[in-house]
Order: sequence, then structure tokens, then C-alpha cells
Amino acid sequence: MKLEHWEIKTIRFEMFRTLFNDHPEYRKDPKKVMYAVMQDGGCLQFADEVLRKDFDIVMEAVKNKGEAIMFADPTLAADPKIVMAAIQQSGWAIQYSPLKNDIEYVMVALAQINFDPNWSNMYGPNDPIFAQVHERMQAMGVGTGARQ
Repeated sequence: MKLEHWEIKTIRFEMFRTLFNDHPEYRKDPKKVMYAVMQDGGCLQFADEVLRKDFDIVMEAVKNKGEAIMFADPTLAADPKIVMAAIQQSGWAIQYSPLKNDIEYVMVALAQINFDPNWSNMYGPNDPIFAQVHERMQAMGVGTGARQ
């Protein structure tokens, strides 16, 4: 039997979840958490609060899965290096960062997702950033995907 890539990732994640639930002390072990986030960045959610403030662990998590930024301590979720690594891995990660209204980061995120027309679902049409992004994309000659 051959497993699809997404099936392997799902199984791996479930294994880590079980391990961290069965052994809560592992949540505080930097080496175990680092190994887990290197395999699946989403495992950051199982880390102790203290380790969610660890720059190296959070960086590894977002390099593996950009959306893991949602589990980082708010200070690190706003760190420019962490945010850039997250959005370079997955442009959709921008929605989980306090920098989600910074036009420069938003444009990097949108480029990473090839200006997917669904980008506008991350923002309401009344968000100030919405108009800025729309304007920049028009100037670039890129379809905005904006809701009418």
C-alpha cells in the first residue's frame, strides 16, 4: 500500500499528538519539541508556553509549516524574521501574524500563493490594507480576486 504525502503528514502529526498527550512532560523538553516541530511545524501547539517563546523552536516550526505562527508567543508572531520565514513557507500564514496589515509582508505573502484569488477572504473589504493591496496588485497588472 502506498500512502499519499498528506496521509503521511497526518499520521505523523497524530503520532506526535498522542505522544505529547500521553507524556505531558515532553511538552517542556526543548529537544523533543524541536524534533517534533522539525517533522511537523503544527506540533508547536503541543509545546509548553515557555517553549513557544523560544526563537529557534518557533523558527523551525514556521519554516516547516508557516501557519504554525498561530501557536507562537505573540511577541515572536510579530518578529519580522519569524513572519518572513512563515509567509515564505505559506503565504496564508500572514493572517495569523500581528503584521497582517503591513503592506510589505502582505505582498510577499500574496506572491508566495501566486496571488490566489481567495486572498481577499483573509480581509474584510473595509480593512485599510484591503484597498492598499488592491491598488498595488492593479499597478502590477495582477488580478486582485477582490470581492465585488
